[in-house]
This record gives sequence, structure tokens and C-alpha cells, in this order.
Amino acid sequence: MNASDASGFVGVRDRSWGVRPIGEPIAGPPAVPQFFWLWAPTVFEDACTHLALNHEGSGCPWHQSGAVVPTIDVSPTRRSTRTRPAGAQSRSST
Repeated sequence: MNASDASGFVGVRDRSWGVRPIGEPIAGPPAVPQFFWLWAPTVFEDACTHLALNHEGSGCPWHQSGAVVPTIDVSPTRRSTRTRPAGAQSRSST
């Protein structure tokens, strides 16, 4: 396998980048406190791992957790969803 071939790999993307400022700044503290955040979910053929670390800017940890769990077979299932006439909300799902 070469470096550009990602077939067979599974991954996740962290989409929690927060609120980006637009326009005039909102009044508040002059600087946002700094912190370190490491979020590392990994998926292997037989297990999944998850590591989460949060440290204050000084390096003092305030959250640390981790887990290793076996993978399970999640076969595709047939799903059916009924929507209301306007389609805005689902009425039921099976």
C-alpha cells in the first residue's frame, strides 16, 4: 500500500471548531485562557480506542480518560422513516 491509498481505513473528523468571530468583536475578557486538548479516537480491525486529555495552559491536567473496546459487526439494516406532510419532522422510524 502506498501513502496515497486510503482504502481499508476508517476515520473520524473533529468538526467542533467552535464559533468563529464575524464582524465587530464582542465585549469580554481581553484574552481567552489557553488549554491543551487531545482527542484521539482510533479504529482497528478488532478494537477501537479513545483517548481524551485536557490540560490547563500551565500544564495542569483537568480531564484524562481512555477506553479500549472490541469492534462489533454492524451489518447494514433496512430503515424506514415516515415524515409529516410538510416533511419538516419525522413521524416515526423503524
